Amino acid sequence: MTGLDLVSELCDEARFRKSVGPDLEFLRGVVGDGLFTAYSDKPNWRKAHDIPFPAF
Repeated sequence: MTGLDLVSELCDEARFRKSVGPDLEFLRGVVGDGLFTAYSDKPNWRKAHDIPFPAF
């Protein structure tokens, strides 16, 4: 798989899920929800994801 098919596969957010491990759980207690600390199924993650996205 190459080209557009590969890019489409890698950009399919329904196939991937971000994991908030123990270190990020601790950080969540300090900084709250953010791009790296929010759970991917929560509205705050979407907000944090959408802010820097246009730069990429």
